[in-house]
Amino acid sequence: MYVQIRHLNDQRAYQQANQVSNETTEYATVVATEALIAATEDEITAESKASLVWQEADVEDDLFMDELANKNLVALREVNPDVLGWIEIPGTQIAYPIMDGDDNEYYLEHTWDKKPSDSGSIFLEQLNHSDLGDFHTFLYGHRMKNGSMFGSLKYYNSNEYYEEHPYVYIVDDFGVHRYEIFSAYTAPVEGSTFLYGFRNEKGMQSFIDYCISKSEIDTDVVPTLDDRILTLVTCTGNGYEARWVVQARLKGVEGNPRRYYEKTA
Repeated sequence: MYVQIRHLNDQRAYQQANQVSNETTEYATVVATEALIAATEDEITAESKASLVWQEADVEDDLFMDELANKNLVALREVNPDVLGWIEIPGTQIAYPIMDGDDNEYYLEHTWDKKPSDSGSIFLEQLNHSDLGDFHTFLYGHRMKNGSMFGSLKYYNSNEYYEEHPYVYIVDDFGVHRYEIFSAYTAPVEGSTFLYGFRNEKGMQSFIDYCISKSEIDTDVVPTLDDRILTLVTCTGNGYEARWVVQARLKGVEGNPRRYYEKTA
């Protein structure tokens, strides 16, 4: 999985990236849609299937989650049906639609509304499922020097920055999800960071241990096998042999079912 995320320093691309952020925020900040409410209610009321469904742990007293519940994904999809959801890290420039394309190439060079642009978009790894239900999910974005797209991720080499921005929020058709950042580091493209499929719990635990051991920041967040892992991927600014990654966990309830796959990226 060698997605050619780049480090870009181009004024036109910066302007495009900033314009994308402003425009999509206007599109998405409206009342919650009936589809979002219906999907959430279905998940909550399906008690008979609870033992077979992965369940997210409750989050209390997070006003930002309440604010993000007003993002209207339907409005964004009227412009481009490839919109999967929305990602935001408060206090940074990361506030964008998440794109789900047919490959790992198109949204490297196109905005969320399909306009050619070197700034690209934030997009899902093509091997991942669109429900974000895999144990390990990847999102990609360019490292723009002005901090747009995934340019802000470079600051997670500092504990101080992490403490000021500890969460990644994602909105999808099932609601608002808060991921807790637990690791950030430079990852070789052929290293264990980019494992996608896990055949057993031993492999999953080894992956978690590896990610924690590589981290350049110290956190109190330790993922378990009941959680889901999100890896945000951008370039290092020093060639294509490695990537800068920031990893976060979506906390699940104890005893969640596992998803195993044969494929690896």
